[in-house]
Amino acid sequence: GGIGIGEKLFGSVYMRFADPEVWRASHAHSLWLGTLVELGIPGLIMLLLTLFLLVQKCAGCIRQGGDKKLLLTCGAGICGVTAMIFSGFFDFVWYNYTVFFIFWAVAGVASAAAEIRTREISAFSAESISAVGDERSADIMIALG
Repeated sequence: GGIGIGEKLFGSVYMRFADPEVWRASHAHSLWLGTLVELGIPGLIMLLLTLFLLVQKCAGCIRQGGDKKLLLTCGAGICGVTAMIFSGFFDFVWYNYTVFFIFWAVAGVASAAAEIRTREISAFSAESISAVGDERSADIMIALG
């Protein structure tokens, strides 16, 4: 289940296992180990799942094509997550709360851009169905509406 979030909790547990020469560490020097220690296996799984779903959503936006700004924003989301994943192996990148905030802000903007693109495609599909003008299109529009 993890020990909880905070330097004091980490320090109290780390003191039990640390070599006396390096007992002053205030955090794990790996994002993944830090998450595992603080939040446990469920927290680590939720973090990985969240990052996976974000990358999947952004990749879907890129595959759909369309507006260059939305594609660039989704690409930036994938690049940001990938950079955080790899640098997280070697450093606790969220130790600085400014970096933590900026990462999740970029992730939120990328997710919003992917959602905008998905809604644009849905609206275009609904418009093209209603433009046909036969009886089936009216039934489909009622179901969508």
